[in-house]
Amino acid sequence: NMAENPPSLRFKPQLLPFKSTSFDNCLQDLLIKVRRKKVLGVKYVRKFQREFLIDHHEEVISYKTVSPARCGVKREKVTNIRFSDIVGTRKGLCTDTFHRIKKTNKGKVSSSISPHRCFSIILDHRKHSHKTLDLVCEDTDTRDRWNQEIRKIIRDGKEKKEQNGHKEFLRNLFNSADKNDNGILNKIEFAELLSSVNFDVKESDIQDIFDRADQNGSMGVDEEEFKEIYTSILSRPIILNIFNSLKHKKGIPLNKLHKFLVETQGAKIAVKECKDIIIQYEKKSKSKLFLGWKGFLEFTTSSELFKMNSPSQDMTHPLSHYLINSSHNTYLSGDQLVSDSSVDEYMKALEGGCRCVELDCWNGPDGEPIIYRG
Repeated sequence: NMAENPPSLRFKPQLLPFKSTSFDNCLQDLLIKVRRKKVLGVKYVRKFQREFLIDHHEEVISYKTVSPARCGVKREKVTNIRFSDIVGTRKGLCTDTFHRIKKTNKGKVSSSISPHRCFSIILDHRKHSHKTLDLVCEDTDTRDRWNQEIRKIIRDGKEKKEQNGHKEFLRNLFNSADKNDNGILNKIEFAELLSSVNFDVKESDIQDIFDRADQNGSMGVDEEEFKEIYTSILSRPIILNIFNSLKHKKGIPLNKLHKFLVETQGAKIAVKECKDIIIQYEKKSKSKLFLGWKGFLEFTTSSELFKMNSPSQDMTHPLSHYLINSSHNTYLSGDQLVSDSSVDEYMKALEGGCRCVELDCWNGPDGEPIIYRG
């Protein structure tokens, strides 16, 4: 029970290796997993020291649990959390678990659970019964290293998902236009496809665009040619201007890409991560030291690192004249009937761009308000 002189957290000097086939590009540390429990009306806090491992090859975060010995045999269990199940991270004591720990301890937090050493991994509530994995690290540097690594995992996952989603969208467009299912669009099918994506073009210009798309002179446009012409048609002139200002001979060199992302885009990114971007988007480059026009264009349309400044807006009209990203029953973590209320839902809504949230306030204990669905 944290209310009674909690024991200090000790970290072992040696790490026992995970039973994994590969350790390249992995991060491993001893961390403290914190959970709040309630048994027969008594609330208490349990802390478990576990070996945590970030495995980029398997795309999981793993931790080991050793069960008490039975018949002289200890049982080990490895729990895996998939990268795709991670929604976000929070530094400090910023989740329901940590808030309730403070409430259990009458507002006081043990020195062993310093906010400077704590962080939480937010999980997809549709796949995990516990919505957060709340952790205490040995020191602030360890906390920041893990938090930064997991945030990079989330960012990379979003970019990969957007890339795949965009490719799937273009593939479906092409297949829907390919009436005879031969993998080639003739001029009529090509024109209908441009019309279906609301690309307003004169009849006299169709032949010119069709000829530009038909790079191999086959009198038809295949899927790859369609993707290239689609991207070039929709590319904004400002993107080309940025590319031309950064390129050197073959494309944008690694050092210029890094400088642009840090100084212009305001991204906190290392040179190694920029090299990974070039490898990811410049699939035809052999040297992997330059980002060409096609790779740069795909990068700008699928990465959250590339942000365009929003134009200023007239904010002098009445509130009812604007469209506002709003949320209903923001506090609910699931369905409308039996799900729990959570402060985490407000964080997720605001981070997702929501600017109007709902709070259902009721009288709580000791004269304090409480939020739940009444």
